Amino acid sequence: QAEAFMDVVQGNYPQPEEMLARARLLGYDLTTPQVVVIFEVSPSEPEYVPGSPQAQWSKRMRDELLRAWPTSWVSSEPRRVIALLPFSRGDESPEQERDKESTLYAQLERVHARMGTHSRESRGGNSGLPPYSGGIGRAANNLQSIPQSYREAQQALEIGRRLFGDNK
Repeated sequence: QAEAFMDVVQGNYPQPEEMLARARLLGYDLTTPQVVVIFEVSPSEPEYVPGSPQAQWSKRMRDELLRAWPTSWVSSEPRRVIALLPFSRGDESPEQERDKESTLYAQLERVHARMGTHSRESRGGNSGLPPYSGGIGRAANNLQSIPQSYREAQQALEIGRRLFGDNK
């Protein structure tokens, strides 16, 4: 699954139809628009002790994203989580498009807030969450534009980290 996911976000496939079929076999519908989001632990953070709360970060982030978007495709590594979030289709006016984007951002803010809540609950007040940053790409209307959304999310994450520091 992780290999198929990276093939999708990097555009490593000979035929779009084959990739769509491969994703469908894994349970993902990539015929609807998708938004790529990336969350990454700060590069300055040390390696975490296996089993520590910090080491559980990516699993918790994955769980929260799936809770908010049950049909999303999420790939998680110890210090990085990448997700394809379904973005409802339609021939919207620019105002409706902005409303959909605002809804997406609000849902991501709730995911971030819940991550913080869980860390406080499990450690009696001190946040055991590692500092992390996120980046969001523009909506990809088809499979072939997912790699562009992935690059935009990566750029947003890097630029945001430089401008605002971690935890943004």
